[in-house]
Amino acid sequence: MEAMSEDDMALMAGLAELQSDPKSIIARTGIPLGESSMIAQAIPYFGSTTGRSAENPSAGALGTVNSLAKFYGALAQAGITDGVRLLADDSVKAFRTEQSRRASAAFPEDLHFTMPSGAEVRSPIERWGLGYQLNIEATPVIPLSFGRSDSAFGHSGMGGQYGMADPDTGLGLGFVRSHASINFRDAEGLRDRLYSCLAEES
Repeated sequence: MEAMSEDDMALMAGLAELQSDPKSIIARTGIPLGESSMIAQAIPYFGSTTGRSAENPSAGALGTVNSLAKFYGALAQAGITDGVRLLADDSVKAFRTEQSRRASAAFPEDLHFTMPSGAEVRSPIERWGLGYQLNIEATPVIPLSFGRSDSAFGHSGMGGQYGMADPDTGLGLGFVRSHASINFRDAEGLRDRLYSCLAEES
């Protein structure tokens, strides 16, 4: 288990307080703050033959890190990978066209507290295309973004997994863990190093 920073612990404590309201979305979806949770139950489920074969459109993207990276690479290059068109360009454009922008439904609109580092925690804004999260500024509650371009998009996965596509650079990235985690910093660090490599080549 990875060590948690003071900010991580403060964030978890703040979210645990929200979870104490049984009507809250955090309580009902079981974000892992107690002994059992949706994530704790989902890991063995999706690791089983039944879980992997189920048709679950909201949580059914299962694959290896190589397949995830290749898929997002195709999204970053207008639906083409290795010279083969997997998706129509119009479909990829629809995936990354904003359909909604709103405060996250998972948190109260008046959410506000300060972490030890001085970071202000407020209810995050979410942007969605068709099935994909659109680029946002990282916040303590949703500490991820999908690249340096406004057109970058992707999806955060359960337990710290991450996939992103940046059509401006053609960069696709898949990141998976061998364990569940609450942080996306490792994935974002890898993403930033890849951007640095692209900058050095240009």
